[in-house]
Amino acid sequence: MQSTNTLSFMLYLLFTVALLSCNSQQAVPDNKDTTTLSDTDTDIGSDSDADTDGDSDTDTDMDTDSDSDIDGDADTDTDADTDTDSDSVTDTSNNDTSSDSDSDTYGVFDSDTVTQSPFLITIVNHSSQTVYLDQYTPVSARLQTGNGYVSLNVGMPSCVMPCSSGRSDCCVDCALAPASLTILPGEQITWEWDGQLYQIDDQKCLCGCYDSRNPVMGNYQFFVNAFYTVDCTASTCTPPTQSGLTSDYVPSGTPQQFFTTVDIPYSGTSPVIEITHNDSCDDGTEPLCDMVIPTCNPETEILAYQNNCYSCVDPTTCKK
Repeated sequence: MQSTNTLSFMLYLLFTVALLSCNSQQAVPDNKDTTTLSDTDTDIGSDSDADTDGDSDTDTDMDTDSDSDIDGDADTDTDADTDTDSDSVTDTSNNDTSSDSDSDTYGVFDSDTVTQSPFLITIVNHSSQTVYLDQYTPVSARLQTGNGYVSLNVGMPSCVMPCSSGRSDCCVDCALAPASLTILPGEQITWEWDGQLYQIDDQKCLCGCYDSRNPVMGNYQFFVNAFYTVDCTASTCTPPTQSGLTSDYVPSGTPQQFFTTVDIPYSGTSPVIEITHNDSCDDGTEPLCDMVIPTCNPETEILAYQNNCYSCVDPTTCKK
């Protein structure tokens, strides 16, 4: 009887422990996070760039999640911040649509040209020597520009047809006879400029042709290349006795340049180019001696300033 009571008592204790354990589990609160959080995604920096250069910008701004999680769980911010800034502006501020149709080989614009009437240029030989000029291009010119001087052709080309002739070959059966323009000491000649500039075009026809145009307004230097020696192309040559065209004489040696300055358009008296002295054999001194300037043989000698005096010397050796 006592064993039965003991068994019953133990079963009662087990039942009571089980019941208490069940109630305990129901009273323990669930640790599941049921808090509704309002994550506010704070974007630091707003993309307000104004793109005017035509590039495509990529926004790399960084979002900072400012939610405050106090429940101990690990929240994952899955918001996707998409920057919709699409810079596709086309910059048209530097859209140069101008067309430069100027084909002027002289580097100046046709709009700057002026009408120039023909005028004479006087070439005076003040030296004691006979001077020889190329008969086909006795006078040349240079135009002053911002980058220096530009050489121009102010004489009509010889043995070349004008491009306006309309011929496909433009070829001319022409032989330039050897000759020179001679200016004796103390004398002068004149040369007329027709007021036109000339340039050769080798593309318009087989043998090339020339175009002419009005000159550009500006400051010009008209110059001559003065030669003091010549080559004779004939069996015998007689020294010239007058100024002007001399057949069978071709200028040779090293020339000196002499020029005059003219502003175009020009309407004054005849500009003068003065040939003063061949200084190729001078020693840098100025004549101070009390003597008459000697007359040198124009065929074999030149007048030189040497040792503060005058001397007739051989132009090839600069010695008497």
